[in-house]
Amino acid sequence: MRIISGSARGKKLKEFKGNDIRPTSDRVREALFSSLQCRFGLLSDLRVLDLYAGTGSLGLEALSRGANEACFVDLRPESCRILRDNIESCRFKERAKVINADACSAIESYRLSGSFDIIFLDPPYSQDLVPRTLKTLADSKLVGDQTLIIAETEAKELLEALDTNWVLESSRKYGRTLIHFIRRSPER
Repeated sequence: MRIISGSARGKKLKEFKGNDIRPTSDRVREALFSSLQCRFGLLSDLRVLDLYAGTGSLGLEALSRGANEACFVDLRPESCRILRDNIESCRFKERAKVINADACSAIESYRLSGSFDIIFLDPPYSQDLVPRTLKTLADSKLVGDQTLIIAETEAKELLEALDTNWVLESSRKYGRTLIHFIRRSPER
């Protein structure tokens, strides 16, 4: 796994041993960031929140492409160690923050403030964590009117029943992965 584009292009990221973690593939990240570039142009001055961060590949790719800052949240101490190493290796220490906590607890905590421009949700598959996390985000100040939430699920894990707080703009399938583009509902 590597950074695809930007200031850290080609930088190899540390990964987990074994198969218990499923990082977003280079192919899916490349397609996702092409889509984001069409929406935002350069990612300059954007604030990014990477929930269930794992190795940090999504947030690090955003930083490499010019995001101003990224906050990474993961529950596993091993993930946070790997994340810190990857941040250091890419030289993004001044623009990155790592929180070792459950995503929903971090959303509700005092350690995160202000709204983010992009929020990545890439939880373990088949645990129904995307709807639970969206419910927690709905009442937080981390989501502004223009915030784009990008949720990754397994292709068979459809987000059919989003509550009225959210609008599913689109979904794109990449092999066994579905990427969902979600915004706050204007009626909220």
